[in-house]
Amino acid sequence: DPVEAVRAIAGREPDVIFECVGVPGTINDAIQMSPIQGRVVVAGVCMEQDTFLPVFGIMKEVELKFVLAYLKDEFQAVIDALADGSLPAEPMISDVIDLAGVPDAFRALSKPTTQTKILIEL
Repeated sequence: DPVEAVRAIAGREPDVIFECVGVPGTINDAIQMSPIQGRVVVAGVCMEQDTFLPVFGIMKEVELKFVLAYLKDEFQAVIDALADGSLPAEPMISDVIDLAGVPDAFRALSKPTTQTKILIEL
């Protein structure tokens, strides 16, 4: 239960819940987890029709906000920082594999892992 995990760490419910999965039902789950006058920020891109029960959001006065993850200028700023060395890429890379290792890497990603960024060397 993510709300219980936040409560254990912070001693209270989260003020903001970020839905970053993009799977049908997760917006409804986030609204139900939200505290009174909480905020749900939807960043996950759901490519299927989804439904939620507005009454839960209404009863709690939940703010529901949809956002676009990145802007073109943000991509350019990161590319520039990587190119000039002011943003080192190495700490983000958890594994470097060859093409033959791709199937095993995807199988490993089906379970919780410490991987963050996997590079494929050809």
